[in-house]
Amino acid sequence: STALALLAFFALPWMLYEAWQERRGKDEALLSVAWPWRSLFYAALVLTLLFFPPPTVSEFIYFRF
Repeated sequence: STALALLAFFALPWMLYEAWQERRGKDEALLSVAWPWRSLFYAALVLTLLFFPPPTVSEFIYFRF
């Protein structure tokens, strides 16, 4: 149950965005939205990256060469 909730938490917003984008009929649908909505979407992406990092630290592969 917890795994399903976690999957829904991370995947559901992307699935909704993809469905909205598909309904609009163009890949750059977000660019035609008013700035307040677009900035809210970008802020949500940044906050997701900041508050939900990967559970394990992975080294950037190109630093090994």
